[in-house]
Amino acid sequence: MSEFKIISKVLNSVNITKPETQLLINALIAVFRVGCSIVSAMLIDRVGRRGLILFGTTTMFLVFIIWTITSALNQEQNFHNKGLAAAVVAMIFLFQLGYQPVGASAIVYVIESAPFSLRAKTSMIFQLCAYTASVFNNFVNPIAIDAIKWRYYIVYCVILAFEIVITFFYLPETKGRGLEEIAEIFDGPAAAITVHSEKVSGLGHDRGSSDSQKSDQAIDHLEVVQGAKNV
Repeated sequence: MSEFKIISKVLNSVNITKPETQLLINALIAVFRVGCSIVSAMLIDRVGRRGLILFGTTTMFLVFIIWTITSALNQEQNFHNKGLAAAVVAMIFLFQLGYQPVGASAIVYVIESAPFSLRAKTSMIFQLCAYTASVFNNFVNPIAIDAIKWRYYIVYCVILAFEIVITFFYLPETKGRGLEEIAEIFDGPAAAITVHSEKVSGLGHDRGSSDSQKSDQAIDHLEVVQGAKNV
């Protein structure tokens, strides 16, 4: 419902105010979003995490630039140009084409790049940040759009440009790599040795636990047999 409200604010800002039209656009966006999510999930192991994140952030950046320009021109022309309004609607759809690949890849990348012993905590922190951003988007964005209209989109243009730079220069690809290889990328060769040692010790512990369970079962069976003989 909150996302519907944000899109309604955007549509109102380009003078698309009919409830029926807004409802239809929101429904089509929801269907398109699902399709983009499915395609992103299918490509994550083919294109790679870094590739999808870079594609998504670049797409959103270009979309927001066009979105900002068309919204500004539409306002300058007193919303008489329906072509500009249609362009804004098209940008809303194309935004999903960039947003969904990032959403599908980010959680996978964060968990894979975290040390094995910290993956649960890393996932929790990621989810906390995502929910915090969602609260900000749902409550702050509508107010900002009402206050400064299309100028607020410039903020996201700057943020996305920063994300592109960070992704391009500082996010290595993790597709098809094992724990040791990922650890070596982020922390050097010594980290790979540590991860390997943890895996070996973990396997040894599991094997020891299994042997102990088998031994306990054998003892229980022997006690049952001896008890039956005594009877």
